Amino acid sequence: RVHGGTFVDVMKLALFVGGFLVFVLSCFSAGFQALPIFCWLQNALISFMVRMPQTKSQLFAFTVVLYLSFAFGVSIGYLGIFNDPNWTAENVAGAMAYCFMISLLMVPCLVLSTIVEWAHFKHFLPHHFRYLIFPITWTGAQTVMFYVSPVGSWGHQGYTFFSFGSLYELVSLTGVAGVTFFVAWTASFASLQLFEAAPNVMSDPNVEVLNYKWMPPSPRSTEPNLSLRLFVAIVVAVFLYGDIRALNPQVTFFQKSVDDTAPKTLQGSCLLGTTESVDSMLSKTTHHAQSIGSKVILWSETAAHLKHESDKERLLEGMRNISSQFQILIGVTYQEEFGGPMKNMLTVMEDGKDLFDYQKAHPVPEVEKGVQPGPDVVKTASSRMFGRVSGAICFDLDFPNFIQQAGRKNVDLMLQPSWTWGPIRQLHAHMAATRAMENGFNLFRCSSFGVSGTFGTYQQTFASYEGLVSTGYIAQIPVTSHVTTLYSAVGEWFGWLCFSVAVVLAAFLTYRWVKLGRSVH
Repeated sequence: RVHGGTFVDVMKLALFVGGFLVFVLSCFSAGFQALPIFCWLQNALISFMVRMPQTKSQLFAFTVVLYLSFAFGVSIGYLGIFNDPNWTAENVAGAMAYCFMISLLMVPCLVLSTIVEWAHFKHFLPHHFRYLIFPITWTGAQTVMFYVSPVGSWGHQGYTFFSFGSLYELVSLTGVAGVTFFVAWTASFASLQLFEAAPNVMSDPNVEVLNYKWMPPSPRSTEPNLSLRLFVAIVVAVFLYGDIRALNPQVTFFQKSVDDTAPKTLQGSCLLGTTESVDSMLSKTTHHAQSIGSKVILWSETAAHLKHESDKERLLEGMRNISSQFQILIGVTYQEEFGGPMKNMLTVMEDGKDLFDYQKAHPVPEVEKGVQPGPDVVKTASSRMFGRVSGAICFDLDFPNFIQQAGRKNVDLMLQPSWTWGPIRQLHAHMAATRAMENGFNLFRCSSFGVSGTFGTYQQTFASYEGLVSTGYIAQIPVTSHVTTLYSAVGEWFGWLCFSVAVVLAAFLTYRWVKLGRSVH
């Protein structure tokens, strides 16, 4: 008993207060108003609380409460994802359903983390696993989930840290999974230090620990000293890598003038439009090529809707003439509404010749019900001005494994026509810019109702513009070569490594419990 109350009463209070705090922090840990510090604190609090359950019934209670707190909080963060432009019960329900689904990832993380804590006190797992298991399982679970998810990497906590440049450069090595792991790992390490510094109720003679017969107190170990040294070394290495990578993207040495370091650029135009007529888009393109002098012109997603084969022939022939006359690169977007299912298309041409036709590979579920998905292939072609160019449409860049093809094919410039809605514009642009960092290319993004811009592989923002339809903007497009990254070569290696370790550890723990012939009470 503790101060006249029972130990169980203390656990109930901790569960209630902790669950409420997890909910509050989760509201701002991911989504459209995410704050990096809230995300880190959320991870720290969760990894602290998974060390508290001491019985199977307490483990069940903590898992249910933490799951619901996390799920409701994340739902608040993404609540407006389907609102275009109005809030409706159907849109809110859809957002919450998806958030509750991805929040199920937390359940195996909570259970396995608590069992590892118990195993540590049984003296058959080393101290290091106590702060490694939560980040390993959390990262591995997200990797599997977003690999099979029909909405790609939407919901990934790692995107919250896009503005944290020194850390976010890590995506060039590990993808977003590395950021997720680093955040969870540092938070777990900090929570363990706090947990061990707190009064040790398991060895306090004034506390009656209920149903705790199987778990003897854990002796103090010299292992934490080594853990602290490793922790500091890894944190310094991660931030040093990020700082160096962001400091000098032109790889010049030492303290050169802007004349020596500024990348070569060509002027580009983003033309925003939806369901425009063929004549309207031809007129806009001619104006930007002739009067403004843009060397690359990209339309936003489905700028023209074509109802007949003759409309398509007239559009593309007109664009080829403009491309040939002004010797420019053009990305033409249109939706085919004839000859079968609708197709969301991008045709890229240069100097009057077609480089490739691309059909959107990942139509947005529900939003693009009648749109036929294209082949799961990223197309590339050689450009006179930009080297190797490629293109993918809007939602396609939310699938890291798909876009990694561009990294393997040494793409220099990626064209992304897009059309967003509601509050998703900024986060969606960050997700697209992340693909540029992972795969070593420059990204030219042209988005209706969202953020258009030019983004570099070192997280540079060469231009950024929020625009509505019937407008456009001018930007300088860098002419730089593909940058080889570890991620572009081997993809989601880190996330799958975490998943594999989590599976092996779970199998090992199961084997040990069976071998010992004991049950956890």
